[in-house]
Amino acid sequence: MATNKIGDTVTQGGFHVKVNSVTMPYTPPAGATYKPRDPMVWIVVDFTATNATDKPLVFSSIMGMELYDSDKNKYLASIVYEDSLPKGKVFPDTDIAPGKSATGEVVFEVPKTSKGFLLFVEGALFHKSGPIPVVGLGR
Repeated sequence: MATNKIGDTVTQGGFHVKVNSVTMPYTPPAGATYKPRDPMVWIVVDFTATNATDKPLVFSSIMGMELYDSDKNKYLASIVYEDSLPKGKVFPDTDIAPGKSATGEVVFEVPKTSKGFLLFVEGALFHKSGPIPVVGLGR
């Protein structure tokens, strides 16, 4: 399995996806409704999804990506913590027109002792083709 790096563009499920940055661990701003509870921490992935098809498609941050650690534990993006991200930074799970892009952040909650994170990019649910691209997130 080839592993891509942060900043590489991968293609899957009708989308070109680029991980722009990763914040590990992420500390929510003071006054945020939700915060990670020990022994958990948050990983925030900032990414851009570009629709590579000729029809509008939804990139779901929950269904379009899965995070695994070196022990093969699986983590899904969470929408519960969206209000703990800076205003305007949450990835918009909405239709993206052909050739257009959306950029935003998603939160993964993981044990603070986990390491070796790999992000599997699955794109749109019914447009998968070929092997699922993997992006190494470090730590």
